[in-house]
Amino acid sequence: MALLELGCGYCTGRLIARPCSCSAEPQAHDDVCVGLEHLRVIDEGSATNRGIAINSATPVPFENDFFQGHVYFLVKTTPPNATWQHLFVGRKRNFWIQVQGKFKRPPRGTIFMGGELPRSVSVGFLARSLARLVSSMMRRLLGTTHVGFGDDEERPHCVFPLFQTVDEMVVTPVGAMPPMLGQAQFGETLVAQQRRKATPLGGETIHVDATYTFQFHTMYADLAKWTIVNVPGMQDVPLRTFFQDEPLHLTCYDVRPTPKHDHAAKQY
Repeated sequence: MALLELGCGYCTGRLIARPCSCSAEPQAHDDVCVGLEHLRVIDEGSATNRGIAINSATPVPFENDFFQGHVYFLVKTTPPNATWQHLFVGRKRNFWIQVQGKFKRPPRGTIFMGGELPRSVSVGFLARSLARLVSSMMRRLLGTTHVGFGDDEERPHCVFPLFQTVDEMVVTPVGAMPPMLGQAQFGETLVAQQRRKATPLGGETIHVDATYTFQFHTMYADLAKWTIVNVPGMQDVPLRTFFQDEPLHLTCYDVRPTPKHDHAAKQY
């Protein structure tokens, strides 16, 4: 059984590949689970581990010690989901997250997001070589990337700075109307995007009174098939190749600038 645990201080949940309903709550659309019968999202930040719907027709509320807001967790399916096919049709994107809310307190350092394993995994030479190739491609495609293969202090991970890497981010001051979630674009200008992406690590400014609306999408992870896809020069590779049946955490954490991301230094 493969696991994708979504666990972080800013947005929490757990995605488990098993035969089940994709949500613990009834949905308004009959096709919401089509193509996702083996995926489930659990909100680990809640007292009851409540279900969070994949491809929910409405934004899902969440709150923890660091952030309060709403999230869409969207996965491309076959056949297409009627509510969200407009975001995926004609595009190679397979996985899309949209978040809107407010930070409760400023982070201590740069916020990173990405994938992390709970422990080191013993894999063969080929799998480790493939992992190095994929991480190298991610550096070329996304820019700043922090990769570690795990040791006594550092968990295996491949993460990116959230502020500089998300595809779009709009910061709305108090009293103004933030953009609506569910749209393909939130209205960030090209100039604002270029300025944001050029921000040096550690130079980010987070305002706790502002509303942050951001989204990240990728064509490289097909969660419905649990496979890495569309990497130039590579055939599609099952995620189990890299970490067998270990849970993969989709994580966000802040950490002060250091060569390594030691687990003890992170604030999830």
